[in-house]
Amino acid sequence: RAQKLIHVRPPRFLGERLFAYVGMVLVVLGGAFFLKYAAQHSGPWGRVAVGTLAGAAVVGAGEFLRRRARLKALSIPVTAGGWALLLYTAYAAHAVPASRVVSDAGTGLVLLAAVAGGMLTHALAARSRLLTAFAFAVSYFAFAATDFGPQTLGVCTVLALAGAWLTRSQRQPELVPIGLVGFAVNYWPTLERSFGIHAADPAQTAIGIVTAA
Repeated sequence: RAQKLIHVRPPRFLGERLFAYVGMVLVVLGGAFFLKYAAQHSGPWGRVAVGTLAGAAVVGAGEFLRRRARLKALSIPVTAGGWALLLYTAYAAHAVPASRVVSDAGTGLVLLAAVAGGMLTHALAARSRLLTAFAFAVSYFAFAATDFGPQTLGVCTVLALAGAWLTRSQRQPELVPIGLVGFAVNYWPTLERSFGIHAADPAQTAIGIVTAA
C-alpha cells in the first residue's frame, strides 16, 4: 500500500499545472489587448463600462473554477486578475483623464474603497490566504497611486486594523509586512502633500514617525 502511494506521476502533474498557468497568462494578455483596443474606440463611459464588465466576467469565471475540484488551482490567478481589473477601473474612473467619469474626489475615494472592500470580502469568503494577501497588497498600492489627501490615511488605517485582526484570528502572519509597507507607502506621500511635512526636516520627521507609530 505504501508503495502505491509513492507512485504519484509528478512529471505529468507539474506539466499540466505549468501548461494551465501559461494558458492563463495568454488569456490575460489577450484580454489586455482587447481592453486597449476598446479604449481606443470608445469614450470615458465606454472605457469604464468595458473594464467593469470584463473584470466582473473574469471574477465570475474564477468563482466558477473554484467550485470545480479539478480546476480549483486556476481559480486564484483568474479571480485575482478580475479584481485587479475592477480595482484599476475604479481608479481610472477618477484618476485617469481619458477615463474620468467621476470628478468629485470624495466619490472617487468611496468608489475605490467599495471595490477594495468587495475584493477583500470575496477573498475571505473563498478562504484563500494567497488571495487575501493579494487583496491587501493591491488595495494599499491602489490608494498609494491616488491623491485623496488625509482621507487616504483613514482608509489605510481601516485596512491596517483589518489586517491585524486577520493576523490574530486567521493566523496569517504574512499580512504584517504587507500592512507595514502598505501603510508606510501611503503615509509619507499623504503627509507631505496634505500638511507640507518633508522628510528633510529632522523635527518634522520625528513627529511624523511618532504619529505613524
